[in-house]
Amino acid sequence: MPRHHIPTKPIKTLIFSSLLSLFNHCLSQGSLRSTQSLHAHLIKTGLRNHTVLCNHLIHLYSKLGSLQSSLNCFSELSVKNTFSYNIALSAFTNSGRFQDARHLFDEMPERDTVTWNTIISMYVSSGNTNEVFRHLYRMRVLGMQVSAYTLSIVASFLFSPFHAKELHGVATRTGFNYLNNVVHNSIISMYGRVGLVEYAARVFWDMQNRDLISWNSMLLVYKEAGMKDQAFECLQLMHENRFQVDGFTISTVLSICSDTKDLTLGESILALSLKLGINQNSVVAGSAIDLYCNCGRLSLAMRIFNDMLILDSILCDSMISGYTRFGLREEASNLFITALRNGVKVTEFTMANILNLISSFGFEETGFQMHSFVCKSGFESDPVVSSALVDIYSKMGLIDLATRIFEKAYHNRDLVTWNTIIMGLARNGRGKDALRVFKKMLKRNILPDRITFLGVLLACNNEGFVSEGMEAFTTMEAKYDVSRDFEHYISIVDLIGKVGRFCEAIDIINQMPYEANCAILGTLLEACWVQGKIDLAEIIAGEMVKLATMAWLPYFILAQLHGIRGEWERVAGIWRLVAERGVKKDEDLSWICIKNRAYCFDFSEIFHYGGADTYKTMELLEWDLELDCQEIDYHLYL
Repeated sequence: MPRHHIPTKPIKTLIFSSLLSLFNHCLSQGSLRSTQSLHAHLIKTGLRNHTVLCNHLIHLYSKLGSLQSSLNCFSELSVKNTFSYNIALSAFTNSGRFQDARHLFDEMPERDTVTWNTIISMYVSSGNTNEVFRHLYRMRVLGMQVSAYTLSIVASFLFSPFHAKELHGVATRTGFNYLNNVVHNSIISMYGRVGLVEYAARVFWDMQNRDLISWNSMLLVYKEAGMKDQAFECLQLMHENRFQVDGFTISTVLSICSDTKDLTLGESILALSLKLGINQNSVVAGSAIDLYCNCGRLSLAMRIFNDMLILDSILCDSMISGYTRFGLREEASNLFITALRNGVKVTEFTMANILNLISSFGFEETGFQMHSFVCKSGFESDPVVSSALVDIYSKMGLIDLATRIFEKAYHNRDLVTWNTIIMGLARNGRGKDALRVFKKMLKRNILPDRITFLGVLLACNNEGFVSEGMEAFTTMEAKYDVSRDFEHYISIVDLIGKVGRFCEAIDIINQMPYEANCAILGTLLEACWVQGKIDLAEIIAGEMVKLATMAWLPYFILAQLHGIRGEWERVAGIWRLVAERGVKKDEDLSWICIKNRAYCFDFSEIFHYGGADTYKTMELLEWDLELDCQEIDYHLYL
């Protein structure tokens, strides 16, 4: 008889149920000490080799974070069954020991669906999609039933259109495609995430029994794709099919109104939530706060927040985000502290909002404190928080720390994390490293977006890599189907303008689908002025003045050129225009942080911040130094 089928010594039902109750109590209390006492009791009573009880003990140690104790119990257990192996396998995967998990998986005498789900989940979390599909096919070859849970896990982590279609094929061949709503809904969300909206819609309309989750999933797909009209058409059809909207439906529609800044429609949806009695739903209220903040109505957002009966993390996240959007650092910080004092659970979005707020002010000490709090709270491995940490250290100029955090988040990098490090490296003059990270990102089959290419073009700009910049600008639409924004055109014009390729720059401006404005003309003007292309600079400056630009440079250039030619009336006309339009020269500002407060000033404002005392102190120091020097001279003379 195989080892894992050896029967264990029976124990009385009452004792057995009592011990199970003690296991559950230890788990609910999170007490490692009580667990160890219970373990000692099993050893004393000779039950240390009872398979079922030891399985509970292995699971309990694993849940309490005592991995070594869990593995010791597993190795000491003489009669192991499939459950024993599954618990140990899960302990390895949860602790990130993937190599050990793989060895244990290969050694298992028998495997069930839970075993396969665990190993597939491990490869999913590590981003190894090739191994995921290899194990899915192995399951089918070995005659194992691929469960709906397995397919849903894989679908929730795929970010490639190719792999999304491949998984859909697996679901169809397995027989889930037309029977299981869970798989259907997961596939709809998956297609929406990888940008295949038409595929998601086709799956949705082919469903025989749509539920509320199906409608909400399709609504969210349209929302994420920016397809406002289709989203509202979906909402109308949902109503016609007599599906009662819930808090998720309302919050999704409010998010669409927030993205499009459609306050009128948003308030009508809020009226509907009030009519349905779900206005006290925190998800709905959070979306309403986002809507009002996005539309510039902070007072209305605060009213909704203050009217809520229960304070939770969703509401605090939305209100902190709103304060951050308006630059109200003190209010956001106070709300964060209030939330902590009231026992509100801090989420990754709360941490990201606070870190983003700190990064905009560049407070190093506060940034280090928040990083310590992130580590203590266990959020360091979260992709949202790690991206915010990379961003804050990049903005503070501590790019080596940012890179270290990025490397540490190896298994939890999403597109935002990659974009953040590429942009951070580019801004800190590490263009070559930024391009190296971009190439590594492409090798991982992570598709770039518009932010990625902004970082790449900025890196090329800083390093003067014209050919690499032109290649990125060309392939972003042709190869990656990423539309060029106005910022991309400004960046490429700046890049080729710096090397004197003005004809090419003008062709790009003329061919872009946007109307040329002062932003892109100003970029070209600056390049012309630096390169000594005076005639072209005069033409561009004249065009910018016609567009009533508020930038100082074109007026200054025209005044200079007219002055050189002795055209004093034109010079006077230019300065008159500057005065009439209120154009002001950009001035450099300095800032200093004292006790978590930033003081910003120009060269003439030092006396506003204790300047007189500063000069008096410096005079005293100078006088003291002069006395010391005189004393030294005296002793030398003696």
